[in-house]
Amino acid sequence: MTDLQRCLDTLRNERERLQAYVDVCECVVQCWIRKLPDEMLSCIFEEYAAMEDEEAGKELASAAHMEPQYLAKKHLLELSKVRLVHFLHYTALTFCGCKVCSRWHRLIIGTPSLWSYVVANPNLWPSGTGETCLSLLSASLARSKSHPLSFDSMIIAPLSLRICGDVLRLLTEHAERWRSVSLFLDGETYPLLRDIKPLAQLRALTLRTADGPTPGFAAVPPADADLQTFTNAPNLRSLTLQGHPRNLPPLPWEQVTELDSFFIARAGTDLHAGLLSYLPLERLPEEAVLGLTGHPMVAPNADPPPSTPKLCQAGSVDIELSSDRPLNQATARLAVEEILDSLVFPKAHTMSFFPRDRDPLLPWNAAAFLSLARRSGFAQRLMSLSLFVEITTKELVELLSAVPKLEELYITDAVPGPVDDAGDAAREREPLITDELLKALTLSPRKQQKDESASVADVDAGVDADLTFAAAVAKIPQGHGLVPNLWTLGLTTRLAFSDDALYDFADSREGERFRRNGKYLNARRALRHSAESDSKDASKKSLSESLSPDDGYGNFLLEIHRLSCAKRTLDDAFLERMRGVELDGCFVMEVCDALESEEHVSSGSV
Repeated sequence: MTDLQRCLDTLRNERERLQAYVDVCECVVQCWIRKLPDEMLSCIFEEYAAMEDEEAGKELASAAHMEPQYLAKKHLLELSKVRLVHFLHYTALTFCGCKVCSRWHRLIIGTPSLWSYVVANPNLWPSGTGETCLSLLSASLARSKSHPLSFDSMIIAPLSLRICGDVLRLLTEHAERWRSVSLFLDGETYPLLRDIKPLAQLRALTLRTADGPTPGFAAVPPADADLQTFTNAPNLRSLTLQGHPRNLPPLPWEQVTELDSFFIARAGTDLHAGLLSYLPLERLPEEAVLGLTGHPMVAPNADPPPSTPKLCQAGSVDIELSSDRPLNQATARLAVEEILDSLVFPKAHTMSFFPRDRDPLLPWNAAAFLSLARRSGFAQRLMSLSLFVEITTKELVELLSAVPKLEELYITDAVPGPVDDAGDAAREREPLITDELLKALTLSPRKQQKDESASVADVDAGVDADLTFAAAVAKIPQGHGLVPNLWTLGLTTRLAFSDDALYDFADSREGERFRRNGKYLNARRALRHSAESDSKDASKKSLSESLSPDDGYGNFLLEIHRLSCAKRTLDDAFLERMRGVELDGCFVMEVCDALESEEHVSSGSV
């Protein structure tokens, strides 16, 4: 009897297990994911593949054991053998890709975009796997079909190593599909790039070069060598250069809207003013964004700075000084002066200047920047300026006087440095945000315009039929003070200023915004009157296309972020007083504690 009961319990347990399996299978059959159309599933796969491809790019030069897996797209094909049941219970802890079901396998193999990004570093291919890796690369290229192709290659060994030459030849066979590519450029690469198909779809190009006897690089031919390949790229817009620009091939500079130049120590190149002579910056279009990155160094005798400042028409400029080794402040100061003295940006509206690691801060060279500002006409155009520099309040006021068109300004007081092992405190920087600065930013009272508060009837009666909205806004007089066009001020502060100074600043800015808003609304009414009196113009262009808040209407925003080292707080009585300014309707203030983990806060910056 006992044996029968044991068998009965076993059968019952088996029945429950089988029933649970049946329930799960029915759930899978009826699951929502099976009802998704192929197009939606393909989009999901593309999002996942993009994340994995990005990780592959990050590990390009350091993960030898991963190279075959990247080439085979193992994250799509062989990452997991988990069944769809488990995938549904744990949505993509490990993406199972082709192993889920025949439908997914068909979609993944048959979606060209999933195979359109290639990472290839044959120098890291494990010994004896060259032919296998080459076949995996060939399979990925075949599966990508006619889809635009992106790849990152690090072929730096001599191309006499047959497998490296085979990889580059295989990639150049698909040159007409190149969209975003990264290449090492040396003497042995040139012949394989010379006679390839036109790069009709190329939009982003990264060229890595070296100068002098650098391991892994063959001597680069002179810049006038016969390599016209990249001039046949009508859609090229983004260009990234790494290394010395001495021997760059001909490039379509006039159409490049994003130029990043990285001067890297391992390629034997630091950032100095002499390198600017090799870059035809004057050929960049006005809409271009220029980026210069490298370790600052005084120009050597072999590469002196340009005899006259280099003209650059780029509208946005980013200069980032890295600190991959200790930064000598005196050398950095002189290097910065040489770089700024070698440039002129007559079309720049945005500029940033900062060290990569934010600390130590760059030494500020006020004379060099003000000279650049005068040459470039920053007073007429520059609207955004980001600086991570060691600067005094007096120097900051002088700087702001040279850029009156600024619309956004963020200033951070430096946090006192930690005490070292010997018990000595780091040199404490003086706070930037003081009464002196706030008073300089406060707009002084001015005489009211005679008809500033004119009624709507007065405006309508005196409107010119040819008046445009832009012309009406252009007539708005500016307040007297630093950066009168300011819309936003962000202060990350030790509160080393008086409440009265902050209130006077806020009150003056609120008054200026109130006046401008009134002028803006009157300009809207004037334009509406003009449109109503001319039905042809009204029918050609809607008012909504002409009226933009960016032209003069909006509230002033003051952000105050209190540092933990601040020796006081803003009390309730003062905050209530400030709320009175807000109630006037053209001013908004936000107060909170600073996030001191952020790099710009921990170092102090403008």
